[in-house]
Amino acid sequence: MPSWESLIRIKPSPAWGSVGSVAGKGIFLNADSETLESGAIVTERDNKITGVRESLPDTFSIDRYIPKGDITYQPRVDELLLILMAHFQYVVRSGTGTFQFFRNPNSPNWTVNGTNYNIGSSTAAGTGNNVYSLDVDKFLGFSQVSAAVGGNGIRFTNGIVDKLVFNQKYAEDLKITSSFKFLAGSLFSYPAAFAPTSAFGSFSAYSRFVDYHGTITLGTNTYDIDGIQLNFDNKTSDRSKLGQQGWSRFPFSAHYISDGQIFMELQDNLNRFAPGVSFSLTSEWQITGQVGTIGIKVTQPNCYFRAGEPQIGGGEEVIENNKTYRAYPVAGSIGCPSTIVTVYTGTNLAGTLFS
Repeated sequence: MPSWESLIRIKPSPAWGSVGSVAGKGIFLNADSETLESGAIVTERDNKITGVRESLPDTFSIDRYIPKGDITYQPRVDELLLILMAHFQYVVRSGTGTFQFFRNPNSPNWTVNGTNYNIGSSTAAGTGNNVYSLDVDKFLGFSQVSAAVGGNGIRFTNGIVDKLVFNQKYAEDLKITSSFKFLAGSLFSYPAAFAPTSAFGSFSAYSRFVDYHGTITLGTNTYDIDGIQLNFDNKTSDRSKLGQQGWSRFPFSAHYISDGQIFMELQDNLNRFAPGVSFSLTSEWQITGQVGTIGIKVTQPNCYFRAGEPQIGGGEEVIENNKTYRAYPVAGSIGCPSTIVTVYTGTNLAGTLFS
């Protein structure tokens, strides 16, 4: 079976702990690759005293499941909304089709109540503190894009995005890697109609983001930047309970981390990039297209360079000044997040996705 007969679909979960139905519209990702697996942990206890020379079949057992994995894809603004919400767990809607995501300052309740997510507006703060999670369908079909026959796959439910990585270099498309942790995952027999442009959803109609859509602003100075990597990490802990094969929740056990790396040639005095020097960073991708201006904007107002000096690779090479950094909240303000990701869809799209 060639890989082009496979499909990846994401869909909001009805509530934490609720499996939800495969029915209903989701978003089929323009995925480049995935490593999702149900994560069965097999134990073979061959050291048992059996009375015979070979190990017996009852020494084999599946102790638990730890479903998780990564998806790498070219983001479109509508599919990115779901991914960002499953990571940051807080969104503010303002204006027409404008969504601002930032990390939830508290830990989720991990209840089965699917209402009152952390959703705010330009005039009111969000209410509730429950988990926003996604169901992911990994369909392994046979010529399924023509809806000719049914097929099998794996259905992952109640997934949160633990880590999120934005990565773009010159002459490449913007790529995002989402690292999922799921409450459950199991083999699933999908219906014959499971295909894009069906009742189960479709691919995004929005454009992808390429290098010439991107603008990187580093402080108040102008530099030619070759690439950037943005890393967001929830620092979750895996928790389970007796009587259950798998995880029960993923509490945010450590401080939220937002950092990254800037790829560039040495173009300025080294004092401007010394360890501990503070700066602001804005990473923006914009397209003026089908429905007005659409785009992604990552704002990090309080960053500090980490240690590291340029290395000289050879006598006829430019000196690379690739710098790593850490983003922090604004000094003296715990309530101000280190990172805000704003998505402009140009329409009222996804107004009901977070309700």
